[in-house]
Amino acid sequence: TLSPTPVACSEPVDVMFVIDRSSSMTSKVSSTDSKTKLDYAKIAAKAFITQIQTTSAAKAGNVRAGVTTFGKTLSSTAASNSTIPLTSSLSTVASKIDTISLLESGTCVE
Repeated sequence: TLSPTPVACSEPVDVMFVIDRSSSMTSKVSSTDSKTKLDYAKIAAKAFITQIQTTSAAKAGNVRAGVTTFGKTLSSTAASNSTIPLTSSLSTVASKIDTISLLESGTCVE
């Protein structure tokens, strides 16, 4: 388990999560674990959000985060059901990360 120590920032910070939801993310990390690579990617992204939510910069609204996904295609528009543009509502981003699922096979390499 990682325990990073948040560092105070005097400038606004933008964080964009780009999460792979291609079929390669269905693989289990180990034969004794029921979680997939996608499960762990989502856990890590949400843990990062939890850490930055405690900073004074985030509490002052100086941290924005967003999320987009890729698989066979890139989900880069706000109309995509797996994309949220940069926002200071970090809990909204965390909630959206929970809804990301494996939808496609293949990976877009363009």
